[in-house]
Amino acid sequence: MYQMFPWDFIGFGAGGGGLIMGLPGPPPLPMPAPPPPPPSPDSARPAEIQIRSQFPETWLWAMVDAE
Repeated sequence: MYQMFPWDFIGFGAGGGGLIMGLPGPPPLPMPAPPPPPPSPDSARPAEIQIRSQFPETWLWAMVDAE
């Protein structure tokens, strides 16, 4: 026979804090993504911008300098 302990109702474990033993807790939070590296001034390439409308035949393409 299993003896109940007070910490059985808190839900310590990998799943998080469940209220009753046997119920899973909240999922663990994902790790945040690292920030992108800052762009170097030497790699200023033109950025391609697409302007879309409802009809594909009216899509416009424009090249702008990414400065």
